[in-house]
Amino acid sequence: MGLPIEEKLFKEDLMSVWCFVPPTRDGLVGLKRRALRFGVWVKALSEDMRKYFNLVVSVVDKIRSVVLKQILAPIVKRLLEAMKNLGGDLNLMMRTVGLKLAEKNVQLAISWGNFLAIKWLNDFRFIRYLTVMHVYGDMF
Repeated sequence: MGLPIEEKLFKEDLMSVWCFVPPTRDGLVGLKRRALRFGVWVKALSEDMRKYFNLVVSVVDKIRSVVLKQILAPIVKRLLEAMKNLGGDLNLMMRTVGLKLAEKNVQLAISWGNFLAIKWLNDFRFIRYLTVMHVYGDMF
C-alpha cells in the first residue's frame, strides 16, 4: 500500500545526508577520515556498522542503488551528528588543535631564522586556516 506519512518523511530526511557526503568511495573515505580525526568513529558506530561501512567503501566506487543509500544513510547521519556535537565547534577546535599546529609552525619558522613568526600565535585567521585545513583538508 505504501508507507505511512511519518515513515516517508523519516526516509526523506535520512536521504538528505547525501547532500553533505557524496555517495562515492572518496566521499565515504573522507567522512571516515574526519570521524577518526574527531574521535567519533568508534564512539558513534557499533563494530557491525563500522564493518559494513568499510565493506561498502572497499567494494563500491559510486553508490547508485537507492536501497544501499537508504541502508547506509543512518550510519552516515550518525557520524555527521557525532562530529557536529563533539568536535564540530570550530572555536573549540581552534583553541585545541589549531593553536598546537600554530605553535609547531612558529617553532619551525623560528628555527629557520624567522623571529617575527612569533606573531602568528596571535593571528586568529592563521589559526583558523590551520584548523580548517587539518579537519577538512581531505575534502579540498
